[in-house]
Amino acid sequence: MKHVVSTFSEGKGIHLRRCLSLFVFLVMLGSSLYAQASTITIHAKNQTLKDVLADLENQSGHSFIYSSSTINVAQKVNLECDGMSLNQVLDRLAAIANLTYSVSNRQIMLAPADAKASKASQGRAVQSDSKEGQLVKGHVSDENGEPIIGASVFFKGTTVGVATDIDGNFTLRTTAEGQTLVASFIGYMNVEMKISANQDTYNFVLKPESKMIEEVIVTGYQTISKERATGSFSIVSPKDMEGKLQTNIMDRLEGQVAGLTSNRGDIQIRGVSTLNGDKTPLYVVDGIPFEGEPGTKTTPLDVLNPSDIVNITILKDATAASIYGARSANGVIVITTRSGSTGKPRVSYNGSIKLQGLPDRDYTNKMSSSELVDFQKMLIRTFPNVNRYDANRWQNDVQLLLLDWRDGKLSEEQLEKELIPYRTHDRYDQVVEEFLRKRQITHQHNLSFNGGSEIYRYNFSVNYTGTAPHEREQIKHRIGFNIKNTFNLTKWLTLDAGIIGSNKSEDYDNGVLGMSLLNAGIASYYMLRDDAGNPLQMYGEKSQAEIDRLKSVGLMDETYVPVNEMANRHYTAKSRYLNLNFGASLKIIDGLTVDLRYQTESTTGYTKQYDTKNARDVKKMINDAAVLKEDGTLKYNIPLGGQIVQTNTDNNSYTMRAQVNYNKTFAERHDLQVLVGTERRKVVTSSNGFYRLGYDDQTLAYSEINALDLNQRITGTQAINGGFSFSNKTPKFSFVDNRYVSFYGNASYTLDSRLTVNGSIRIDQSNLFGTDPKYQYKPLWSVGAHYVLFENIDNWLDRLVIRATYGINGNVSKKNGPYLIAAATNNNYYTNESSFYIKSPANPSLRWEKTKVTNIAVDFSFFQNRLSGSFEFYNKKSSDLLGDFSTDPTLGWSSMMMNFASLYNRGVELVLNSENIRTSEFQWSSNFVFGYNKNEVTEVETSDESAYSYYYGLNTRKGYAMNSMFSVRYAGLDENGIPTAYNKDGEIVRSSDVLTKDDLVYSGTYDPRFNASFTNRLSYKGFDLSFMFIYAGGHVMRDVKAGMLIAQHPIYRTTNADRDLMNYWKGPEDNGNPDINPVFAFQNNAAMKAKDLWSAADKHVQKGDYIKLRDITLGYTVPSHLLKKYMIQGIRVNVQVQNAWYWAANRSKLDPEVWVGSSLAPSRGSHLPANVTFGLSLNF
Repeated sequence: MKHVVSTFSEGKGIHLRRCLSLFVFLVMLGSSLYAQASTITIHAKNQTLKDVLADLENQSGHSFIYSSSTINVAQKVNLECDGMSLNQVLDRLAAIANLTYSVSNRQIMLAPADAKASKASQGRAVQSDSKEGQLVKGHVSDENGEPIIGASVFFKGTTVGVATDIDGNFTLRTTAEGQTLVASFIGYMNVEMKISANQDTYNFVLKPESKMIEEVIVTGYQTISKERATGSFSIVSPKDMEGKLQTNIMDRLEGQVAGLTSNRGDIQIRGVSTLNGDKTPLYVVDGIPFEGEPGTKTTPLDVLNPSDIVNITILKDATAASIYGARSANGVIVITTRSGSTGKPRVSYNGSIKLQGLPDRDYTNKMSSSELVDFQKMLIRTFPNVNRYDANRWQNDVQLLLLDWRDGKLSEEQLEKELIPYRTHDRYDQVVEEFLRKRQITHQHNLSFNGGSEIYRYNFSVNYTGTAPHEREQIKHRIGFNIKNTFNLTKWLTLDAGIIGSNKSEDYDNGVLGMSLLNAGIASYYMLRDDAGNPLQMYGEKSQAEIDRLKSVGLMDETYVPVNEMANRHYTAKSRYLNLNFGASLKIIDGLTVDLRYQTESTTGYTKQYDTKNARDVKKMINDAAVLKEDGTLKYNIPLGGQIVQTNTDNNSYTMRAQVNYNKTFAERHDLQVLVGTERRKVVTSSNGFYRLGYDDQTLAYSEINALDLNQRITGTQAINGGFSFSNKTPKFSFVDNRYVSFYGNASYTLDSRLTVNGSIRIDQSNLFGTDPKYQYKPLWSVGAHYVLFENIDNWLDRLVIRATYGINGNVSKKNGPYLIAAATNNNYYTNESSFYIKSPANPSLRWEKTKVTNIAVDFSFFQNRLSGSFEFYNKKSSDLLGDFSTDPTLGWSSMMMNFASLYNRGVELVLNSENIRTSEFQWSSNFVFGYNKNEVTEVETSDESAYSYYYGLNTRKGYAMNSMFSVRYAGLDENGIPTAYNKDGEIVRSSDVLTKDDLVYSGTYDPRFNASFTNRLSYKGFDLSFMFIYAGGHVMRDVKAGMLIAQHPIYRTTNADRDLMNYWKGPEDNGNPDINPVFAFQNNAAMKAKDLWSAADKHVQKGDYIKLRDITLGYTVPSHLLKKYMIQGIRVNVQVQNAWYWAANRSKLDPEVWVGSSLAPSRGSHLPANVTFGLSLNF
């Protein structure tokens, strides 16, 4: 029988080809439209400026933005233009009406001529106007200091001007008194400077039009300016992440946003607002909720290329996030990818390569080979009653020597001589040589093309990420692309189309994992090769005698030689992601538009683990299940041949949205913005798979098995214990269908650009909610206000703003539904019949979880923006949280998930930005971000109230923070080295069995309450340096010392454990040593009863606080004059070092980011040394 393992159907291939054909068509259409540009004809005689602007809007499809308090739109103007370009018309109108303008994204911003002076000229003493014939000169550059060649520099209102030379320089003479100099270049915003008589040098820095998106708040439903925001938003632009070379966008966000934390990879915004619901923020990409690429080894945003991202807005409070309804309680992260911009085609490349060394061996604190031998010898002395294994079982060689020594077969001298090879051998270097790379290599490359005209704009990028992990055989590839097209077809219709694609693949042998043999696994004195270089055998459960016996009866040879094993197993994984996003914007009348948008996402993939017939586990399974009949023949209950486990996944979603927007200014003082819309969304996730035995990957043939028979334990087999139980590896089948229908609205009113009030509302319907009508239609809503207290006072106070918001966000659990859900489980052991269990009882009252959020904030800016920042206080009260609620067990279940629990998060956030030094050649700026969050559970039900349930791990208990830790009041070791503790009355107890919850102490929470970062950026000429420190604290962890109690039989202690395990109590001479571990507990009844008094002792609770120098980046931008002859506009090289230094508050200097201290058996984790990344950027 054959089975095809590929899951990429022909239909999906046709679908992809159609998408690519669509892209080719869009590019060809864009190319044909690129050269087209509309012309404008106006014959205005003594008309008001307002009428002229309206005529221009109708002809150009652009809209004007201005303040009627500073521009007199009632003034009469005369304007004659016949078949001119928009810029030509605007130049004439600006000269006539004494205006300045800038154009961005089909919006034209107007300002009075005397209000547009650059910041460089603001704050200077009043200077006299320019004189006629005055010589002026200067330089035009971009934000990176690179000269702009061919930029236009002219006198406003005239046709007198020049183009900058190859170095960006210009020289010209004034033609009249009081003139204004304008610098412009395609794709950049114009900058103006008033010419004064006592100044002759003017240097311009132009900002790209695309940078406009970086300075606004993008909610996904609308784009608003920071000055009008009432909610709690944080904006991160590419400038903020400059120098960051991480391949994942969320890694680049670290330390950038107050309240956004990543603790052990868990992304949170202002704490956790649920017990059993989804705890991750909602991701929105290009205006639509984003599913991304699901999977256990990836994050949804891995499909995005960080180089394509131009704006990230984090929505933190109710006013910011409540418009997303029942998915907003955890906060929202809105990501905008790069669109095309007007101007000539631009090509850019950026790439990086990261080198990461092997984990720090010293950090593991593992015993050396010699120390392990000493430890084994020590255990035999402490507990000499160790038995020899039966002949068919393999036993550690050092242990056998020690047993011979114990039994008098070896003298002390003979023993030590026999132990020399074990003391002196260490396989670490051999493992590295055979299986590992000394440095993991991750490299990423991005090539993008950007350009367009006023009618058509495009951006196309292709990205490759390759990872060569420490495992030498492994390699991972990801190829992605992003295509965005914008068509301004008419003055009333704009279309956009985007495609994001990503293909990921892994294909490698994995018969041996070198990392499992490096600082772990079998004792380190067992080598891979002997001194002559010959491969050596390693043993598992069976002795050589047993292996030989199995071969003699005709069974598989279980000889295991690691260096020859790699090709016996092979892993393959492939994933294909595709995102199509289409939108249309229709202008109905002035101020009224309709937006339509549709997005579909699809991820198809599979993983395949193939074990050949020679794989170690396959041979063992075949042998263990075989029955040797009386006539000497064999019955194979497991088919001969290889085995395969394949899991297929398919995730599909779509979102449709229709939205009406109304923006209007009344009486030149009142600005009104209203939007209403509806949305439909569906997400379907399915997975299935198969497990085949007797499989051949070349012919795809496999053997059938009798699953019912194998479900029963088989006795009389050739396994060491004489029996075999089949472990069915068939992946579980699942199908999840989540559907949403939503209605929403938002309104914002601004008075005199000083007071803004905002409100939003949303009603969600979902198949995840209950059927009770009184819960179905309750809306989620928010209100907020923003008021400018002071502005531009005496050149020291630029702006002081207060904000206040209140509203309700929502969350929904995907673990249950309103109807009874039964799930299949393994066949009943006794009857072999299919069996089911009640996964989720019916709950018609099921509803979304609600979080009421209050936010109060102050924004400030001083000394011409040299010092700016914000301070925020928030209070989040979450109710109707889903929790386990005890029910009558006669119903068929003892508990069910119900909306009854509650908790709160309360905290403050502080952001400070400063420009410490700012000269023409040297700049130094600093950024400080601080967040504090207090979490407490106010209502929850917990059925188990035993002391053990409190201290064995992390807890969620009423009146305490989530992930709380409770401990035993440690009283020290007694005279026999046995742990003791105090109860609540201060009495000594010698057993954990007598403890109650009242005898314990609350140690703190495992989650950091404080998070902070401090970033500095320095630049001098072409060089720049940045470094960021991060801090996390206010949490506790259990020290690894808690696990330093030997409760196992010494026969099992044959691996390299933590060397502190050797420091255990051996006699009265150890009394009084505060660092000594308890007595050997195996077969010591008193010590075993007191085991938890040591492991859960409060003396082992350590502070989790740490400070890390997260990254240092040194960059250099090559001067443009060195690149002229190569047709390159810019080159930048940089190098980034991460985690070069850290400080930790705990006494053992454990790294809290990898240290696992949540249980009674803590682990140090694997600490990686500092890594280095080299980056290169090219612009053509």
